[in-house]
Amino acid sequence: MTSDECRAYLLRRHDGEVYGESLFGALATGTTDEDRRHKWRVLARLERETKERITAVLDRAGIVIPGSSASVQRGEADARRLSRVPWRDVMEGFRRELERFVTEFERAEALESSGREVGDLLRHITNHERALLEFVTRELEDRSEHSLQPVLALLRNPNVR
Repeated sequence: MTSDECRAYLLRRHDGEVYGESLFGALATGTTDEDRRHKWRVLARLERETKERITAVLDRAGIVIPGSSASVQRGEADARRLSRVPWRDVMEGFRRELERFVTEFERAEALESSGREVGDLLRHITNHERALLEFVTRELEDRSEHSLQPVLALLRNPNVR
């Protein structure tokens, strides 16, 4: 990895995955609805696995990852706020954010500057965001029984709970 811009992007994405894992994990903990708890946990796993992939690439490149406690706290605080918002409104808000992120992440794929590993990682980051967007879209289209399929397709072991 040679590009400073690519390094900075991957560090931002790592921090975003820390935030997402914290957010979804706290949403899972805070709900009494078993179906939603399961969905939040699956989304948290996708964020964690993506964070781990980013960490591995940064570690191999000798790049130090700064602490992420502020992102964890922000995720937990946002989860507390969102836990009081109706499901559909949460999904609508996520859709707007995710559409913006997918566009941003697609552009960032051009940062691939050295090697297949980084290129594969950049595409995975985009694909994981697309999977989250598809999850939300299916939820909003009342196809919740199939909403996790795109997310599960990206997990290392989708059968583990």
